Amino acid sequence: MPLLTKYRIISLNIVIFFLPFLEFVRDNIKEKDIILTNSFLFLITVLGILILIASSIIFYLKKKINFYDSLLISTISFYLLFKHNFFKTIINNLIDSSNSEYDLSSEASLILVIIFLLFTYKLIIKKNIFFIRFFNIFFYLSLIFILTQIFFNQDIKKKDLMSKTIFFETDGEVKKNNIYFVILDAMIPIKNFEKYYDINLENFLISTKKLNYQYIHNTDNLYDNTTHNLSSLFFLDKIDENNNFPSNNFLYPSILRNIENTNLFKNLSNLGYEFKWAGNLFAYCPKFNIRYCLDRKQDGIIDVYLYLNFLQKSPIIPIATYLANFSNLDLNKHLYFDLNDGIGRLLNYLKSQEVDNYSKPSFYFIHHLSPHYPYVTNENCSYKYFPGKKNFEGYKSAYLCNLNKINKMIKFLNNHDPDAMVVFQSDHSWIMSKDKVEKKMIFNLIKKNKRCQINDEINYHQVNTIRLILSCITNKNPKYLNN
Repeated sequence: MPLLTKYRIISLNIVIFFLPFLEFVRDNIKEKDIILTNSFLFLITVLGILILIASSIIFYLKKKINFYDSLLISTISFYLLFKHNFFKTIINNLIDSSNSEYDLSSEASLILVIIFLLFTYKLIIKKNIFFIRFFNIFFYLSLIFILTQIFFNQDIKKKDLMSKTIFFETDGEVKKNNIYFVILDAMIPIKNFEKYYDINLENFLISTKKLNYQYIHNTDNLYDNTTHNLSSLFFLDKIDENNNFPSNNFLYPSILRNIENTNLFKNLSNLGYEFKWAGNLFAYCPKFNIRYCLDRKQDGIIDVYLYLNFLQKSPIIPIATYLANFSNLDLNKHLYFDLNDGIGRLLNYLKSQEVDNYSKPSFYFIHHLSPHYPYVTNENCSYKYFPGKKNFEGYKSAYLCNLNKINKMIKFLNNHDPDAMVVFQSDHSWIMSKDKVEKKMIFNLIKKNKRCQINDEINYHQVNTIRLILSCITNKNPKYLNN
């Protein structure tokens, strides 16, 4: 093979290999200072070595091709793996699977990736001149396009997520307490739970009331689902106009990719608050905005959050999950149990910090995925798996565990952050709801400060609750949405 041709193939391989990394930087340009670290360089090095190993294996097994062809097969395969999410998005746009019990878009996109891999392998083996030239033109143009976006489009302002901004002003003399806003996913109101399971929870209500927490009965949220309710929280307003909702890019959790332009973030920033978020497996913080992850840790050169964020566009994580299930590894315990426990992760974080000595107040947004399925906790919060979405015993155990976790967090904050303003609120009712009216009924436990009062005539759904909290901090009269 002529030397010039070798250099061209090596250059093409380098371009193809770096494209997924450059796309990752482009898509997360606002977090480039977090991404461009030794951890990212380490990831590039490791994956580069793995591609060389894969190329050597292909070359050894298929002796009819040279090493440069096997290297091209490996790098293009690597590139196509990171188009898995792209194919999945196309499939979801073509086929509405929201009402289906099983979402097979991930599997279908993986099949597409495999088909393209086989097609690429055959073209390279046959040394198809047309497609070799096409590869050169396509990948080099992709490189130029991505680099242009990275270097010249950084200052383009993203569209605001609301046409108006609600500002809560303060004169600077008001003490700005830490705010803990905990979403208890799918937690039904206490009265509903007591009635269905014939359990008296009066002791819970009495113990929380003694610590200045008020449980608000008969609360209905704006919508009957997580996406719209939590989106409205960040909008500080209703999000629909005549039942026409924004596109998914402007809804939770995707809204957090552009969180700086949400009304909630603008107001918190205006008041001098830091935003800290703990998500769960279905709304995973590193996937959407790694900068604000509550418990983001970097141990030495390895940054797990960064790597998971990079790999989420590929099928590597779903494949690893499948292999774990196939080998009888209990992922419910090793994945859901810890990751979906937002309250537990928050407490672990707070215990490692000097909570009562923060120089800057913080807003903690905690999406605790319980008692939503999968049900993986016993009543005492130890691990126990209950299969299925509609498992009444599993829900009961998760609900009672939540009450224990709430008590634990309340006692901790009472000792370490007694002036904090705290909200424990579900986004919607359980999956066993008989209709949309029942699905809107929510659990609602609030600790406010002494400067403001709760109005019994107001429905304290998520938007009205956060408006109350921000009004309490700024010592202003709250402006509520109409019931």
